[in-house]
Amino acid sequence: MIRLLTKTELNKIIPYLSYFQDTHPTYEDYEEYYVYENPEMIGFCKIQRFLERAEVDYLYVFPRYQNHGIGTFFLNEIIHLLKHKGVKEISLEVNEKNKPAIALYQKCHFQIVSIRKNYYSDGDAYLMYQEVL
Repeated sequence: MIRLLTKTELNKIIPYLSYFQDTHPTYEDYEEYYVYENPEMIGFCKIQRFLERAEVDYLYVFPRYQNHGIGTFFLNEIIHLLKHKGVKEISLEVNEKNKPAIALYQKCHFQIVSIRKNYYSDGDAYLMYQEVL
């Protein structure tokens, strides 16, 4: 099941945010979703919405749940939720070296539209985009 993260649950994901270079999140700045299984959190996703546009700041599935289709399910469900909120386009940046994430985003119909040089300390980023139909 997927639902919005509550303020108290935000503390559960803070240790993982250093990977995404996000040091001090505030609940009011974005929508945070998480996916869980019996009631353990197994992944989370941060979305910023701007009227009919959304940006995926990060999507993460805990390592022991990776490679089981959960990321695909999670991202497709988030796209569906955003569509029902009136979002018409979604974008994200991903490290060019993160091949599993790129494959996931392409599987969910995101396309690489440009390269952001030196976006990350260890390389470039692909800007990926999807028009929500």
